[in-house]
This record gives sequence, structure tokens and C-alpha cells, in this order.
Amino acid sequence: MTISLTRYLVHTILPAFVNALEMLPNLHTLRICHAHSQMTADLQSAFGGHVFPQITTVVLPSCAYNILRSCPNVKDITNIEDDGTKLVGVICKECPRVERVANVRLTDYTLKSMFPTCLLFPWC
Repeated sequence: MTISLTRYLVHTILPAFVNALEMLPNLHTLRICHAHSQMTADLQSAFGGHVFPQITTVVLPSCAYNILRSCPNVKDITNIEDDGTKLVGVICKECPRVERVANVRLTDYTLKSMFPTCLLFPWC
């Protein structure tokens, strides 16, 4: 499924989108090709409390990082906008099964200062 998220009727569309995802038990890949950078709080509100264990691959812009909180079994994450540093915290805290991260700028300094006990990146 490939989706573009805009701010148009965001308080109506996002809950409907989350409900639609809940009705797709065989959905394994979620591609968010665009999300407006000012939708972070709206995404957190809409996805909060929902879990999609069937989703194992996520492609998204870094501003949509709150979606990852609802995908605990994700193994493959690809960032498509910015440097992806907003994704790192969520990956360390909420996504213990990640095996591959693409297009995310990681530096030793950033990881050590932000996540001193991160198990995902052993060089932390």
C-alpha cells in the first residue's frame, strides 16, 4: 500500500486510514510517499494505541516517525525525506526487530549522546 498524507481534513482522514489498516491483516508493507512536516502530532494522535504487528516493511518520510511506534515487528525501514535522524529514537525504543535501516544518517556521536543504552546499534 502506498499513501500520501496531507493536512486536508486530517482529523477525519487519519482515523479512517488507521481503521482501514486494522482491516488489512495481510498487509506487510506500508509506503508513505509523503507526509506534511506539520502532521507529526496528528500522526501521533491517530496512531496512538494502535498496533499493526503484521507490518514488517515501512517506507516513510522521517516526519512520519510516529507511525513506527505502531509497528513493533517492523524489520525493514527506509527513510525517503531529510536525513532520517528523527527515526533513530523511535527505532531504538519501539522497534526491537529491525534488521535493515536505509537512508538514515547515523554518526557515532549522535547515537552515543542520544541513546547510550541502545541495543540495536552495538557500537553505541
